[in-house]
Amino acid sequence: MIAIKYLQLIGLFFALALSSCSSRSPKTPQADQVKPPLYHVIKSDGETVAIIAKWYTGEVKNWKEIVKVNPRLDPANITVGDSIMIPGDLIHIREEMPKEFLNSQLVILSNARKAREETENKNRSDGIGQGESSLKTPPQPELSPATEELIKTRDDLWKELMGE
Repeated sequence: MIAIKYLQLIGLFFALALSSCSSRSPKTPQADQVKPPLYHVIKSDGETVAIIAKWYTGEVKNWKEIVKVNPRLDPANITVGDSIMIPGDLIHIREEMPKEFLNSQLVILSNARKAREETENKNRSDGIGQGESSLKTPPQPELSPATEELIKTRDDLWKELMGE
């Protein structure tokens, strides 16, 4: 009886040991993590790498990474028909960028440009940013004789050190 129980226990041990072994090859974590790139073809004037990055990756800042993986791409000279590769590890959405999204981003850019131009025009009319002649120097506080002597001594030491 003890021998039978002993044999059953050994059999159970081997069954468990064999069941944990698999004839399937283990999945490599790298194979699960590799995401294929996406290719976006420029369809409209006004598309920029920043807008494309915002749509597909969710972040405007990824435009630099997109430019890096597209060495022949000149981000300042994109034309209809150009193909841009977006790295798979950056992709947030794989759906094609809708025209409505592009239009909304172009409106935002246009409004930002108008606001910047208005600020620049206001600054020009206020005399800001028009060279040194329009800048007013704030009044300097009067220095005590001791402070003036200290500054003169400092300046003299500096000239001596510099060999002037």
